[in-house]
Amino acid sequence: PSRSALCALVTGLTYVAMSKYPKRNVLLGLTVLGAISMLLPYGWLFSRMAVMEKGGRLQIWSVALRSLADYPLTGYGLGNFELAYLRRAFPVEGVVRYARTTAFAHNDYLQILSECGCLTGSVLLGGLALLICQPVRKHELEVPARSSLIAMAVAACFNSIFRMPILVFLVLVYT
Repeated sequence: PSRSALCALVTGLTYVAMSKYPKRNVLLGLTVLGAISMLLPYGWLFSRMAVMEKGGRLQIWSVALRSLADYPLTGYGLGNFELAYLRRAFPVEGVVRYARTTAFAHNDYLQILSECGCLTGSVLLGGLALLICQPVRKHELEVPARSSLIAMAVAACFNSIFRMPILVFLVLVYT
């Protein structure tokens, strides 16, 4: 599975488990899983997860954060992350050093801040936080719906999840 799918799966299942089992048991299970993951060879884990890849997401996220300084209140405008990226792009070794580009920050939250600025970004991110943190209603679909929302919110840290209209629709309908 991809990095974002793995993180989203663990987070979503943790929410489901915490709603069904004692929190202490769930935290113990997570601790055991963490300990088991530490037994994996260090080099294999980091190469599989590609955390420090050259020209990768960490560098793109850095560009997104630095672009916020250009237009902190209004951002670059919806759909204009590529302009920010081209302005603050980093050199990538190879034949074509500066020709690589991306229209997405590979993080919905950084993309929203970069494109919409701090004011609009805060309202949108605050709305998502309110959806996640609202009091639990006793409905049979509450736990699966909120677990899905939490999993998508985590996956949005690594991919453009909320740019897919069907996912936004499902979030709004089921929460």
